[in-house]
Amino acid sequence: MSSRSSSEQLVEHMFRHESANLIAGLTRVFGVRMIDVIEDAVQDAMFSALKTWRLRGVPEQPQAWLRRVAQNRMIDLLRHQRLEQQILAGKELLSESHLIAEPPWIVDELDDNLLRLIFVCCHPGLERDSQLALCLKLLCGFGNQELGRALLIPPETAKKRVNRAKLRLKDLELSFDLPDSHELDKRLEVVHDVLYLMFNEGYSTTRGLEAIQIDVCEDAARLCHILCEHPLGNSASYALLALMLFHAARFESRVTSSGTPVLLDDQDRSSWDQDMIRVGQYWLLRSGQGTDLSRFHFEASIAWQHCVARSYAETNWHAIEGQYRLLNHYYPNPLHQLNRAIVLARLGRLELALEIVRNLSQDTRLDSYPLLYCVWADLLLQLGQPDSAVQHWKTALPLVQSEHERQLITTRISKYS
Repeated sequence: MSSRSSSEQLVEHMFRHESANLIAGLTRVFGVRMIDVIEDAVQDAMFSALKTWRLRGVPEQPQAWLRRVAQNRMIDLLRHQRLEQQILAGKELLSESHLIAEPPWIVDELDDNLLRLIFVCCHPGLERDSQLALCLKLLCGFGNQELGRALLIPPETAKKRVNRAKLRLKDLELSFDLPDSHELDKRLEVVHDVLYLMFNEGYSTTRGLEAIQIDVCEDAARLCHILCEHPLGNSASYALLALMLFHAARFESRVTSSGTPVLLDDQDRSSWDQDMIRVGQYWLLRSGQGTDLSRFHFEASIAWQHCVARSYAETNWHAIEGQYRLLNHYYPNPLHQLNRAIVLARLGRLELALEIVRNLSQDTRLDSYPLLYCVWADLLLQLGQPDSAVQHWKTALPLVQSEHERQLITTRISKYS
């Protein structure tokens, strides 16, 4: 019999990595409008696993065990709600014996089910905030507390946002089919944006003491890879996956053993995952075979420049500055300008960098963005104005959500006060 701790760890792992498969498979059978009941069935299956495996040990095929329990629980919930006449009437194929042996658990269809669920969560009938919240909830297994921290909103607000999204899905009466070709491009754009935000949440997590939430990054990259391997994937999909892989290759060097963030110029480049960088290069090259350039092409090219530089000092900053200039030209965004200012400072063009940052400070979208004030402070410090730099770090401090980032800023304030 497995120990209590090992069974709990496995259930937690399963909840992160198997719950999306369970939800997607059941949605394919019972329909999108039943997503609320499906989520309850999957959650009940996870709780049952935690209780049963603790007492009896982990079964030889835990995924199959979870699938059987989730399917049975789903039918129980439908019967309890007296919905079986609408859903199960005349469908002997939904008997327990059939469900165990037949779809939705055909291995070759699991990725296809997940892809369908991604497109459901990213339906244009949902607001962008709702799309992201629903993806984090259904595809990554986030609870309300985690959603609140990730989206910078109270947990209760996060819960309401997800519930509204589910109600909206019912109103839309969606099928679980992939979108038609005429709406594919528009929907793909939304899917890319949500996967990008998911990865960013893990990469620059807002969650307390964790500098990187690796499982969230892995989920985003896994879903993006499914899209890239499917005929629906396009050059932007490939570039996005390349970007994720270039960032993921540096995970080990981005934090110390105690979880403290390590800045790029202090990272041990020998620990970077060269195999992952090579896979990223494959997808970046493949993305260049298309005719369109997305913002992910520019961002992946910038990340690639960092990955291939032998040292921080040997980084091709001129190439990176040019990429940021093009990125902001085709896809205007204050964060692109802020990143360009950082690169300009590295090239010694401090006054131009400071001018850009001062102009950005007039953009209300960045009022609560701590990096703006941190960059401003660093520029002032390089220009020999430590007192002014400290004031800007103090402005950034209450805006920071990560405890480790708070510690970094506090250290700087103490050093230069």
